[in-house]
Amino acid sequence: MRWLAAWAFLASLALVFFEGSPLRGFHFVFLGAFGLVSFDPFHALPWLANFFFLGSFITRSGRFRSVLVFLALSLASLALGIDRIPGFDTPAMVAVSPGPGFWVWLSAYLLLAIDAALGAWAGIPTRRERKS
Repeated sequence: MRWLAAWAFLASLALVFFEGSPLRGFHFVFLGAFGLVSFDPFHALPWLANFFFLGSFITRSGRFRSVLVFLALSLASLALGIDRIPGFDTPAMVAVSPGPGFWVWLSAYLLLAIDAALGAWAGIPTRRERKS
């Protein structure tokens, strides 16, 4: 299921992320760091969630992965509070609402959380056993 989450994340990069703005998901991945510079937590913290997503996708251990997934989902959910972003062709802030790319992006985090929960609950081995 984590591969399904990765494909959903990649698909969100090509979709319109917020209604009211022509910017696609890859714009926010590359330009999201400006939220750190402007000290705006609603713009910076969801961008940082992408790194936790990558870390939880790569990691296979149970507890550490669950912590990474929880942090990623928590930070990504802060993006629900974004109602204004800098305009594409104007210096003013533009009112926006979540678009299809946003919902696909957030569903990728939910899929990864479900995968981590099912993996820990079902007892799926997270480490390879060495043959003697």
